[in-house]
Amino acid sequence: MTEEEVKLFFDKVRRCQNLYNSIVYERDHIEEDLAAAKAIDYSKPHVSGGGTSDLLDVVLRIQAERDRCVRELTMRLWELECYKQDAIRLLRTLKDPELESVMIDRYLCGMSWKNIFRTHHIERSEGFRRHQKAIRLIAESLTPGSSEKTGD
Repeated sequence: MTEEEVKLFFDKVRRCQNLYNSIVYERDHIEEDLAAAKAIDYSKPHVSGGGTSDLLDVVLRIQAERDRCVRELTMRLWELECYKQDAIRLLRTLKDPELESVMIDRYLCGMSWKNIFRTHHIERSEGFRRHQKAIRLIAESLTPGSSEKTGD
């Protein structure tokens, strides 16, 4: 695997994680909408038709949207877990915990570069250097015969 292919794979994992997070966010807002659906005000005079069915229609529509969102979450969670298993397998090839930690924070936890630099107490250039080194080491570990070339 080339360095570019390794980078593309980890970017795909990050995109999948971000998509999953977006769907969770959407589901949470749908549930807030469901909780905020207005109930019938019994202090007002009863009018047949209209009020109850309008509320029922709103609740049913919101529940249908929530069910769709839950199905999407289930599918995305399975996809994300498959990607994460592969990513963890690749990260195990790194022997340096600092490199592994940067990669985990970026691709499995979905942290921004700014947060990674702050969390690891490193300068921007050092963070990117660690990232590039991790990508290179993973690519080398996946290239047949790379250990003979490097003399390991």
